[in-house]
Amino acid sequence: MTTGHEVTLGWHLTHHARCAADRRGYSLVDVLLTVQDPEVTYTQTNYGAGRVMAQRGRLAVAIDLPSRTIVTVLHRVNERWSDEAA
Repeated sequence: MTTGHEVTLGWHLTHHARCAADRRGYSLVDVLLTVQDPEVTYTQTNYGAGRVMAQRGRLAVAIDLPSRTIVTVLHRVNERWSDEAA
């Protein structure tokens, strides 16, 4: 997953994020589509101000918004909730 800055739409991918995407079988297009047009986002402030998880399809991407850095790439896991668990 080697790219120039112009191909990443202004996002910086850490070495870890590139390796994680490759290892999990996600392309650069998959990752960028997730951060540019996510289905779900939520904050991850326990990892620092500006940290967000972006999710789309089977993909979850941890990003640092202020620096436009993609920190890591993960498989999206949907939790199942029920009234019994509440």
